[in-house]
Amino acid sequence: MLEVLERPTHTTCIGCGCTDLRACDGGCSWLAADHDARTGVCSRCPTQLTAWRNQRAEADWDELLELPDRRAAASSPDSNTASLIQIGRTDI
Repeated sequence: MLEVLERPTHTTCIGCGCTDLRACDGGCSWLAADHDARTGVCSRCPTQLTAWRNQRAEADWDELLELPDRRAAASSPDSNTASLIQIGRTDI
């Protein structure tokens, strides 16, 4: 049987697993958080901050790599979306 994993509905610390709804014993706060991606680093896990930033940078890069696919979809004849305009390099 296939197990279905649900996406968390609240932000979770990548270090200790605390969440918006269940803080660390003694309390904590977010040092950094991406509430859309539902990940972050709490004040009890400062050593995880670099790892989290690297994960976010990789996710942002992956999203940028998907842009050519979006351009192709936007320029397809059946697409109702606006076309992207590519702006050339400017020398300032």
